[in-house]
Amino acid sequence: MLHEAEKLDDEAYSGTFKGLSERLTVRLSGVRITENDVSEALIVLNHFAGAKHFEDFLTGGYWQVNYDNFRYYFIEDSPTWNETDKEGYEETKNEVRANYPVLVTFAENGRQFAEDIIQHLTRVPKTEWAHLRSTALGPTIPAADRIVTLSHNQRTDIETSATELVNLVELENSIDGDAVVKDLVVGQLKAGRELIRAQSFRAYLLYTTLLTSLGLLIEKYSGAAIGVAATKLLELLIEQVFKA
Repeated sequence: MLHEAEKLDDEAYSGTFKGLSERLTVRLSGVRITENDVSEALIVLNHFAGAKHFEDFLTGGYWQVNYDNFRYYFIEDSPTWNETDKEGYEETKNEVRANYPVLVTFAENGRQFAEDIIQHLTRVPKTEWAHLRSTALGPTIPAADRIVTLSHNQRTDIETSATELVNLVELENSIDGDAVVKDLVVGQLKAGRELIRAQSFRAYLLYTTLLTSLGLLIEKYSGAAIGVAATKLLELLIEQVFKA
């Protein structure tokens, strides 16, 4: 996806989970790329603002992969910035480069490395892809019919974490200067909390309710109390719901 974004004039590669998986399948000469594959990649990219989710009435929401942000953290030694942008840059850059060695290699070797990966994947059976995956991946999209039932302790831990995050976000006047976005995020967090309180629910419904808002909060409030609380809740969900 980064390779495809780099080739475009605006260096942005966009689509829904389904659309991206279909386009990448064609790009890989018929090697089936699933929506879960796309989800895993976007979660990695979202960690350093290499991907962003947009709400859209017609599509139900789509993702955009930004090569420019990949360059910012993996390629440029001295980006142009003001003092506000500089805060936290080195820490984030060191963290993402340490966690994603394949992206470091891509940054160091450029487009030909991406082309070589694509050619290699077309020759490797999908059943053998497991060893290529990172152990630090986030949640994949749950099956639509998968029911999760939490224990009392699991429900309490996740609900407490969700409530902590709701309370912190409600204290904000806006998110990124937009009060409507703040209200939308609070509504999604509360809806997710109600599913958790029910103790038994469809994992896919919780995924679609919470993941976009958590990703947004982690991105916008990195290092702040809201970002920490959102990360804690996401980690609990990965451990107790999405990877169970």
